[in-house]
Amino acid sequence: MREIFDLFLTNSLAKRADRKLQQGDFKGAIQEYNQALSRDPNDAISYGHRGYAFALLGDHKRALPILEDGRSALIPLNGSEP
Repeated sequence: MREIFDLFLTNSLAKRADRKLQQGDFKGAIQEYNQALSRDPNDAISYGHRGYAFALLGDHKRALPILEDGRSALIPLNGSEP
């Protein structure tokens, strides 16, 4: 039961972050993605969106490693490097 609650909460955090990203609140979105990723460190989509938010803020040095983390989170899903 705990796993279901964690999944629901993580999904809710990611959705809030997505809304903030769409509204242009990039810093707020990053904070929400941080929370979602603390609950599910394998959420490749949240990594991608968080990296995108950093890029939109002009912080490309931080965006690139985050995008790489998202790519790494995908590797276990398909068993091979993309």
